[in-house]
Amino acid sequence: MRNFSNKIEAINSLIATIEAKSELQAHILKSNFTLKKLSLIAEQSKKCEWRER
Repeated sequence: MRNFSNKIEAINSLIATIEAKSELQAHILKSNFTLKKLSLIAEQSKKCEWRER
């Protein structure tokens, strides 16, 4: 019974790790998307500056 309990604990730990990894990946994707938007805004801003000169 102890061995079974250890296996259940290991499985629960693995599930928690997978969930944390998925959450981290979601934050990374969101950050990458935000960085891409910021870089596009900066690019457009530079184009506007050149037009005004």
